[in-house]
Amino acid sequence: MSGHDKTKYFYAKIPKRLFQAYGLLNPTDRATLAQIINWYPNECFYAVNYFTEVVLGVGDKAFYQSIYKLQLLGLIRFKRGNRKRPNRYLFEPDPCNWRLPKPLSDQIRDDYLKLGFADFKYQHEPFPNEYGFKLVFNKLHPKLAIKIKEPNQESNAATDMPISTTPELSADEMIWYKKYDYLAGIHSSPTKVVADYFKYQSEISEIKNNSSNLEYEKKYLLLLEEKYFEVRLNPPDEITKRILNLATDLESRGLSGEEIQVQLGTEAKILRQKLNT
Repeated sequence: MSGHDKTKYFYAKIPKRLFQAYGLLNPTDRATLAQIINWYPNECFYAVNYFTEVVLGVGDKAFYQSIYKLQLLGLIRFKRGNRKRPNRYLFEPDPCNWRLPKPLSDQIRDDYLKLGFADFKYQHEPFPNEYGFKLVFNKLHPKLAIKIKEPNQESNAATDMPISTTPELSADEMIWYKKYDYLAGIHSSPTKVVADYFKYQSEISEIKNNSSNLEYEKKYLLLLEEKYFEVRLNPPDEITKRILNLATDLESRGLSGEEIQVQLGTEAKILRQKLNT
């Protein structure tokens, strides 16, 4: 057995209900997810034209709609490529990191318990229902918007939940939601966390003592503070350590939060470029 590539024998546990959520995942979504899972525990790095023309038989728009849907649901990690490297896609096997509609997430958790697996807690607030997920997706990705059949006013047929539980976000709230969504996601950058923390230090202090009309503004600022102290206590790499030291120096020299943010962002970019050359 030692002479074989053991990675081809790996498998991932996939809840049956996930692939039966036909209102949430269309055929392209399910086929895309299945291909990415097939590469687990390695990253899938098919070129986009190979993925669309050979594997799926769909256009670029349908493909990227599926990728961003799966990413928003927390089912995959997606890293955009460049001229030297193709896109990379990785299945997220831990259901704790998924962000599914609440009825589905509750069913999956119940199934895990019935199968004798250990109980777990979702790390992200679930969407109230499928309709709510699609509304948020369309706000975040208007060019890839999902066609939504208007449900009746009584309930959402897919989840039997009242539509009133899924309010649309205002333009101001959506700005903070996008910040919160990125910060809570798997691609959050530790150097950006540091830079943004120094920009919003005064707002973080104020939000603790005053109520905000914008729910996601408060969620974002409190999560940003939490992430900052995590990074400060345990910097993940040398670049982050240098950015933390620079931030302390700039603050001691009396620079404003926005000035510190700009300089930290510029320095982090320079350090990464040096690392990649």
